[in-house]
Amino acid sequence: MKYHPDRNPDSPFSAGHFIEIKEAYHVLSDEKRRYRYDEERWLLGMGSRSPSGGQLSAEWVRGEAAKLRKHMERIDTYRMNHEALQQYVLLLLSDAHLAVMERSILIPDLVKDVLVAITRLKISMLTPVTDRLMVLAGLDEAVKKDIQALLAERQI
Repeated sequence: MKYHPDRNPDSPFSAGHFIEIKEAYHVLSDEKRRYRYDEERWLLGMGSRSPSGGQLSAEWVRGEAAKLRKHMERIDTYRMNHEALQQYVLLLLSDAHLAVMERSILIPDLVKDVLVAITRLKISMLTPVTDRLMVLAGLDEAVKKDIQALLAERQI
């Protein structure tokens, strides 16, 4: 009531703040909306993470992929934000991260984590991610086979 426009008719701040409070209540009071809100914030927040100590390493990239896989195993993938997931995975597979991963023994593990995380990603959003994974796989035919298997399965 502190910010209700009827109690503060001369305050434009109160009216604007009351609208924000009303929208927050609307999201938080509905379990499905709150879940979607939390999910989107979690994925979008992943992009702002940085390596501890500021040092980018293959272990850090692999660790972030493992966290993403664990997260995606726990959520309702049919109600997830596909665009946010795709953007995060592409960020995880950026040129800088791929350069750090080059010749790492962690590549097969990273690819497996990402493949599990993107299992339910819309097929239309899958190709850019799998293209980046193929670059990461390099000459490793076993890893390339896993990527192609996911694509074939999803296309069916």
